[in-house]
Amino acid sequence: QMLVWRAGWTPATVLWPLLGFALVSAGLWRRLATMRHCGFALLGLALLVASIAMLSPSQPEPFLFPGEDKLWHLLTFAVLGFLADAGWPEKGFVPAKYLPLCTYGVGIEILQNYIPNRQFGLDDLVADGAGLLLYAVLILPLLKRWQIR
Repeated sequence: QMLVWRAGWTPATVLWPLLGFALVSAGLWRRLATMRHCGFALLGLALLVASIAMLSPSQPEPFLFPGEDKLWHLLTFAVLGFLADAGWPEKGFVPAKYLPLCTYGVGIEILQNYIPNRQFGLDDLVADGAGLLLYAVLILPLLKRWQIR
């Protein structure tokens, strides 16, 4: 987290889309299917870093464009959906995978209400759900078409 702040980037959620695309492009999806514990570990690490980023007191920063915060929520939850799906490859993207992530998003938003410079936002919850939907409707079919999943 300190390295991310020193580099002047938006919180660590910037890294999660890159992690997801790196996993796909490096062909690690199939390896995660055989090394289930690795998939669990990556999901756990992603949840830990996302929690730190979303629950850290932030200083109001000017956004590069309106809605930038929502874009980071969307991308973060698309990658979390990918990692949850990779952790349990024998099943499809079933409710047992995405409902805990939805609950996690609600929990994060509730906790943000008690953190300085953070607030509960229904629009953030919508962006979180849209990220999971993006994975399920757009990314997962592409992975199947390219025979990665």
